[in-house]
Amino acid sequence: TRTGREGGRGYQTIQAVLKANQGRLHIFTGQAKAILRFDRKEYIYRKARKEFNGTCVDIQFNLQGSGLYRNMFEPMQEDLF
Repeated sequence: TRTGREGGRGYQTIQAVLKANQGRLHIFTGQAKAILRFDRKEYIYRKARKEFNGTCVDIQFNLQGSGLYRNMFEPMQEDLF
């Protein structure tokens, strides 16, 4: 958690890759759950039925498509710093 400054581009990059190759992202932490299925265009954010002590991240890439590699080798639009 950051106060007074922006974070990095980790989530932004993961989201771009998953959108391009129709992947999935599941995040479970505390009392929250996020399920992002880019292949189905489903984006679910809800309170978990049971609290989870920790954080679990499941990333599913579609290795058959070109979206994974296209995003990895594209030049960045702007500098990080």
